[in-house]
Amino acid sequence: MKYQLGILGIGKMGGSILSGIIRSKIYNKEDILLYDVNEDIKKQYIEDGFAFSNSEQDLIDKVNMLLLAIKPQMFKALENIKVDNDKLVVISIVAGKTIKDLEEIFGKQQYIRVMPNTPSLIAKGATAISKSDSVCEEVFKKVKNIFTSIGVVEEIDEAFMNEIIPVNGSMPAFVYYFVDAYIKDAVDRGID
Repeated sequence: MKYQLGILGIGKMGGSILSGIIRSKIYNKEDILLYDVNEDIKKQYIEDGFAFSNSEQDLIDKVNMLLLAIKPQMFKALENIKVDNDKLVVISIVAGKTIKDLEEIFGKQQYIRVMPNTPSLIAKGATAISKSDSVCEEVFKKVKNIFTSIGVVEEIDEAFMNEIIPVNGSMPAFVYYFVDAYIKDAVDRGID
C-alpha cells in the first residue's frame, strides 16, 4: 500500500504540520505514514491511530510524498537511503539543506524546500517555499495547502532560502525575547 504522505521526524515542527494537515482535512490519518526514532513519540502517535513505519527506508518505500522534518545534524543518517520511486515528491524543512543536497541523497525527484517559522506551532506561521523545476503546479499547490494549514505561505526563489532563515526563523524569537523582557521589567516596577 502506498500512503499519500510520509513524515520523517515528528518533533515540534513535524507534529505541528501534521496537526495542521489533520485539522484542515488535507489528508486523513489513514493516508499518512510516520517515522521518528523516539519511542515515546512513536507510542503516542500509534495510540492516536496513525500508522508508524519501522525505518527511514521503509517509510520512503511506502509513500508518494515525503516530508523531511528532521534537524540538519540528522541529515547524514539518510546517506544510505535507496529510492526506487522516480516520482517521489520530497518536501524538506531541513534548515540549510539545498535542493542540490537533497538530490545527492534521493537522486532525480521532485523537490520542494520549505522554511516555516516558530509561530507555525500555533498555526500562525509564515512559511517560505521554493521548488525544483521538475515540480508540476498541481503538486506544488498540494504542498502549499499543507503549509497554509499552519499559517501564510509565500513562494520565493531558492537562492534566497538560506537568507530567509534569520528573517523568518530567528526574528520572531528575538521579538519574543524583547517583549518578554519589557513585560518582566514592567512587572518588576509594580505594573500589573
